[in-house]
Amino acid sequence: MIKKILLNSFLAIFVFYFVLILILPKSEIWYKIESELYKHKVVVDDETLNETPLFLDVQNGKILFEALRVAKFENKSLLLTGLYNKIEAENLQLGEDTAGFREFFFENLSVTHSVISPMILSISGFGNFGELKGRFNIETKQIDLLVQPSDKLKKERSVMRHLKKHEKGYIYNAKF
Repeated sequence: MIKKILLNSFLAIFVFYFVLILILPKSEIWYKIESELYKHKVVVDDETLNETPLFLDVQNGKILFEALRVAKFENKSLLLTGLYNKIEAENLQLGEDTAGFREFFFENLSVTHSVISPMILSISGFGNFGELKGRFNIETKQIDLLVQPSDKLKKERSVMRHLKKHEKGYIYNAKF
């Protein structure tokens, strides 16, 4: 009897949670994200939103920081569940105002957040610069990246001087 009550309770909570995710106003959450980014002088411009039951696709946008064009992207997908959130960008090209970096791009860049580690954003990506994996600590504003640079990136001294050689590749650490 108690098992049946617990099972029904769990099932009811799961169904409620799933329905909540489906009806979540994803576009409104995107606008809230944009307003928070704006406070830090980051603007996402010229994007098109396409909302689906589970995802929000943001297409063909530009990212500006202090009015500098730092990146443009073809597609960004947001999965927002509350317990696990993911932003994935495809074909992220570094912007026209990023001298020395214009020829580098991300084929894929993924940022995830989980309630298991609420103060950590996990980052992974790959492109013509190589591969990177890392994390950003929201509380301390510390970023730690492990980079496997391509031969093309290794030739860029302006970038490589910020990376420290490590047994697994190169490490980038910074605090904002």
